[in-house]
Amino acid sequence: MLHHLGDITPGAVTAVLTGDPDRVPALAAANALRRHGCRAGAVLQDGRHGRLACRCEHLAESELAHAARAEQARSLVDAFRRVGLAAGPCAGAACVDRAAQVVGRELGWSASQQVEAAREFLLGSWLGRAPLLERGGWAQEEMAYAGRRGYSSL
Repeated sequence: MLHHLGDITPGAVTAVLTGDPDRVPALAAANALRRHGCRAGAVLQDGRHGRLACRCEHLAESELAHAARAEQARSLVDAFRRVGLAAGPCAGAACVDRAAQVVGRELGWSASQQVEAAREFLLGSWLGRAPLLERGGWAQEEMAYAGRRGYSSL
């Protein structure tokens, strides 16, 4: 089907949505188009210039901010459900801190509220995965959890 559309370059979707192929990574623009349809261009029009909040899921900060501002995402769990934050292989290890800052800025959270939101999200995701793990997965999760355990002392 794509051959009927002609030459599609990596920035073609972004160029159509934002007018600038370098503004947002192509995969982030394609995901925004899938989630928001014809409103994707407006969602991606933001001063964050294509920075990614979640590299695993190709989630642009502008899309995450839009979810907090206009789509009732009032927590990181809401952002997970709405735009797929931390749904990739890292399960939030690489992105939850930055996502808490983006959502917190939109919702007026203090720095301590942002840290607490990240800690609660990571703890909740850990508790949700623990009963389903086998021996190898359990060991891997224990290592990842130990690396993030510093949140509990803050």
